[in-house]
Amino acid sequence: MEVSQKDISEIFSKLGVMVLRVSFLGKGNNNHNYLITSKKGNYVLRIECGIHFHNLKKEYAVLKKLNLGPKVFMFDSSGKIIPQSYLIEEYIEGQYIKVADLNFLKDSAIWYKKLHENKNKHSSEYSTPERFFDILKYFEMPSYSRYRKYRNYINKGRRKALDTYFREAQNVIAKNQRLFDDVKSLSLIHGDPSKGNVFYVNKKIRLIDWEFAKYDLPEYELAFFIWTHNLNKIQKKYFLESYGYSNSKISLKKFHIVQMIHILSMISWRVQRERLIDKERICKKDYMSTKRDIRKANEADLLKIDSLINSIKD
Repeated sequence: MEVSQKDISEIFSKLGVMVLRVSFLGKGNNNHNYLITSKKGNYVLRIECGIHFHNLKKEYAVLKKLNLGPKVFMFDSSGKIIPQSYLIEEYIEGQYIKVADLNFLKDSAIWYKKLHENKNKHSSEYSTPERFFDILKYFEMPSYSRYRKYRNYINKGRRKALDTYFREAQNVIAKNQRLFDDVKSLSLIHGDPSKGNVFYVNKKIRLIDWEFAKYDLPEYELAFFIWTHNLNKIQKKYFLESYGYSNSKISLKKFHIVQMIHILSMISWRVQRERLIDKERICKKDYMSTKRDIRKANEADLLKIDSLINSIKD
């Protein structure tokens, strides 16, 4: 979507800010982002454009409460100026991390530990009559259910192989449900700690794009971090130790189960994207926009799944 300079000027007049320049920052899965330059400083205007998600209001509430993300100034869903919901937040400058060194791993671990100290003890969507947190239900929603919904759109050979991995994972998880019986609360997580959402300046971690923030297993965020930075065994061990995660056999088995669920979730997400590509719902400039990209990424992740399943069975 496009928004006019006139509309943007009217939006920022509510803050008493005179807009000098507007630059397009980029398009996320569910929003468009603009850099707004003014005499009072720089701002980001995030305009909701997602088809499947409408999380901007929740993102605003999370950032308003926390002191770990960009400062937010306003949220509006009235539709009076533009039809879409939008928020205005602080513009954060910094550098992206291409290769994670030990300093970054340690500082990140400490930052995530602080974030995850925000707890919620209420029943979650993954509760069952038997358990506060059912890991099998967690795997089902949305990872396995999304895969089953879109699996018929991929060729038979790949579908057969993926079916085997998902069923094997389901069996392994079912046999280890008891490991999660001690989960009595969930932690606030950012939900999308990919490289493009993290700035690192003067040993300080700053994350943007909080639209997927939620209360979840902290292990899921740690697994996402390890996956997105493709950490080796030594780096992974150092990162988890810096976080303060237990290195007991039971704790590590528990972590590997969540790590496996995260990777399978990414695979199911890519299978869904294949269908969106066929329906021309994804722009060619979007991340991972070809089926060849998707197949290559899935093949690499399936090797990790093999290793994780073996470690859980040991």
